[in-house]
Amino acid sequence: MKKGYCFLLEASGSLTAAYLIENIKKAKAKVFASDISSCYGRFLADGFLTFPRSTEPALWEVMEREIKDHQINVVIPSLDETLHQWSAKKEYFLKHGVHVILSDSETIEVCQDKWKTFQFFSSHNIPTPATSLNFKFPLVKQRLGRGGKGILVNPAQGTFSMDGMISQELLQGKEYTIDVFCDRHGDPVYIIPRLRLHIKDGKSLNGITVENSA
Repeated sequence: MKKGYCFLLEASGSLTAAYLIENIKKAKAKVFASDISSCYGRFLADGFLTFPRSTEPALWEVMEREIKDHQINVVIPSLDETLHQWSAKKEYFLKHGVHVILSDSETIEVCQDKWKTFQFFSSHNIPTPATSLNFKFPLVKQRLGRGGKGILVNPAQGTFSMDGMISQELLQGKEYTIDVFCDRHGDPVYIIPRLRLHIKDGKSLNGITVENSA
């Protein structure tokens, strides 16, 4: 990596922050961790920045000022609540010499909305659980939820509202996470399947990589 790169990692209390910080520093680049309050990322990075919450109007003014003051030229967003704003601002930041490593808004919208994810998978013949906007299947979850929040299994009908919810068939079997790393053109560099061994709040805390010759 060329000298002079300075990274900003958003929400540096996440599970992947330590890995990213470690490898950015190995590449001889500088990295700032950030969050709304102190987190373990601050002890790993070259510096730490505190930002307002995603709902606070001052967020982007503070963000731009800190990026400029610390000569940050690469941003890796990771907070669900700000992904759309970051994506919409990619061209703006690029004009100021800042690269935002993030998919376009259309991709983010599909990936964050479970109903749109189901529609996308179905239209591309990707196997996916049967899904409905009505109470048709035993598994009920939020369309825009994350981390296992709000999931209901075999709930009694009439005890909840389907507004903003979907229902899905309940699948049995082993669960895998597929890590995909793509280059700047969107072409996969590697694809790593991981068997989930320990899951908490919908997040994989322990797993093993699995070789798939196919």
